[in-house]
Amino acid sequence: MWRWLRNKLRKRRMRKILAELDMSVQEILEKSPYAYGHWQGEDGYRIYDVRFNDKYLYFAYSEFSAEYWIIEQYYLDNKDG
Repeated sequence: MWRWLRNKLRKRRMRKILAELDMSVQEILEKSPYAYGHWQGEDGYRIYDVRFNDKYLYFAYSEFSAEYWIIEQYYLDNKDG
């Protein structure tokens, strides 16, 4: 019901993060230790840390949500350093 509002706020937050980091979505996805993939038989995307084998961290219901989660985590991981 409120998914449209949540996505609108997430898009706004994503634009803010991208502007602050001065990077594109693709650049962050390439530099991030996180990746996502669609798993057969599931209606969504698993996000996993490529540094560790066979461990997924989060489940997203859309490609946008998966990319948003990765960008948010990349920002939080690199905010202080």
